[in-house]
Amino acid sequence: MNQPHKHRRRSGLTLLELLAALVLASVMMAGVVGVLKSMNLKARQVAELDVKPDWHRRFVALITHDLRNARRINVDETSITLTGYMGRDFGSGQATHRPTQVRYFIRQTDEHAWLLRREEHIDIRSTENNETEVVCHDVRALTIERLEEGTLRLTQRLRQPTSQTFVTVPARLRISLFHQPTPDPKTFPELATDIFLR
Repeated sequence: MNQPHKHRRRSGLTLLELLAALVLASVMMAGVVGVLKSMNLKARQVAELDVKPDWHRRFVALITHDLRNARRINVDETSITLTGYMGRDFGSGQATHRPTQVRYFIRQTDEHAWLLRREEHIDIRSTENNETEVVCHDVRALTIERLEEGTLRLTQRLRQPTSQTFVTVPARLRISLFHQPTPDPKTFPELATDIFLR
């Protein structure tokens, strides 16, 4: 006589449950890895910002302000001169947008070189209408190059035959600072920044 088969309960997971758990765990791990990668990228970006000296940020802010408010630019072998409304209050540094001429130039001795910025308010006739400040030390060349419209490819340096020739300010520029007095195209700059004005 056959005895009825007793149903025994099995403990454990079925194959379907195990597969569902594995899929869920892999999705969670992918999310965790994505968050960790994002945190690592942010940490690297913050570290890069902290590595740059203060004068890098200050120079980029100054020359961007000057170029945005300039109406004419003159570039020769020794300086960049901007004419427009980039005036600032000499005490506070706040923008006043007075008619101004700003000149960036290198002052060099046998051992040292400085990049200087001279700001002169054109609408004031007094001995206190100008100020010269040191932007950075140990820079021996400053170049300004036009970027081709719509791309980031350099086309030509803005060099003028005489200091009397003025051109309008291009919409896209690359400003570079070098330790060498006469950099060639293979020389790596101390600082290079692209400025998009419009």
